[in-house]
Amino acid sequence: MVGRESIVRNEGEATMKKAYFADKEWLSEEQWAIVEQEFAQSGVELVGKEWKTEEEIIREGKDAHAILVIALPITRRVMDELPDLEVIVRCGIGLDCVDLPAATEKGIIVCNVPDYCVDEVSNHALALLLNFNRQIKGFAKRAKEGGYGPGNEIVIERLEGKNLGILGYGRIGRSLARKASALGLNIAVYDPFVQSIAEENVQLHSSLPEFLSDCDYVSIHTPLTPDTFHLFSYEEFAQMKKSAVLINVSRGAIVDKDALYDALTTGKIAGAGLDVCEGEPVDRDEPLIHLENVIYTPHVAMFSRESLETMYRQVSAQAIQALGGVWPNNVVNQKLKDTWLQKEK
Repeated sequence: MVGRESIVRNEGEATMKKAYFADKEWLSEEQWAIVEQEFAQSGVELVGKEWKTEEEIIREGKDAHAILVIALPITRRVMDELPDLEVIVRCGIGLDCVDLPAATEKGIIVCNVPDYCVDEVSNHALALLLNFNRQIKGFAKRAKEGGYGPGNEIVIERLEGKNLGILGYGRIGRSLARKASALGLNIAVYDPFVQSIAEENVQLHSSLPEFLSDCDYVSIHTPLTPDTFHLFSYEEFAQMKKSAVLINVSRGAIVDKDALYDALTTGKIAGAGLDVCEGEPVDRDEPLIHLENVIYTPHVAMFSRESLETMYRQVSAQAIQALGGVWPNNVVNQKLKDTWLQKEK
């Protein structure tokens, strides 16, 4: 519930605070209706835009107090030009489109929605893994060509006892570990921010090369940061088993696309299940996604009707909370809390 009315008072005149949804084109009519419903009784004016550039944001959003954004970069320059901006809410988990250090420096709180699609993304990673283990793509092709039975070309090994490596042990990584353990997979984890793991059947690795060399499947669940950009490149693929499969449902640029193509076409690894790819949106003629040993889905791992409804309700609520003087639920730059709350008193 909003703690105070979300209005700005200028020389005795009450003016509603204004929230801009920066890239509304990503939303369906049903999803936009959810956002409108959340803002309807908030005392905050909601404006949907389809901005594409910094210049458009600066020119049309000068009076923004809040920005809700899916993918459009909210840069330091944008923040410099929006003097009333109080909060940026990213529609999703990752923050790679928001200049977080700049926002923190300027006292602008940044929120995300870290838990809206944990089940969906972990299921998608598992689905990609199972597609490779059961060779669904190969057998579907065989059936369409008139084949019957397993034939002699495709080999399947039992899943139980294989090693699944999870890179990044946050909410989604832990969810995947629980589901994969139930299928008999051994779980290996590499995450420099995790010091110990209590769960049984989970082995924590401190060395990335050792981790990679041990795994039959490697699933990426780390955010994209300067430290994780191209975390997987030629050297890392050379450290993996030739029979290994890479799964990426996180961010495309964590994996060097050229190095991945090389690894897949020269036998350094056996396959890749990708929901993301460097340089999105991917051109339909991109050679990588047409390889026989690649399964590619177009950044949909987070998708379900329920997950997106949850996300749009939460991002709306966080913007409204912030503009109403209430510290939102999922603030990323927590170091601002004390000074922000003092200012709001």
